[in-house]
Amino acid sequence: MQGIKRFEVFDRVICRAVGKLVLSGQMTYDGGIRAVKALMYENQARFFNLE
Repeated sequence: MQGIKRFEVFDRVICRAVGKLVLSGQMTYDGGIRAVKALMYENQARFFNLE
């Protein structure tokens, strides 16, 4: 994993965690999409004033 950047590892961890929640029925598919979108795009866009 030397060539993988830190944000790529974060993305993979978040996607796997949300995927497990969706597969186990603890989160809906739409809720999972909203969570991933918020964590991977909306929070950073707001932080860096990209909106």
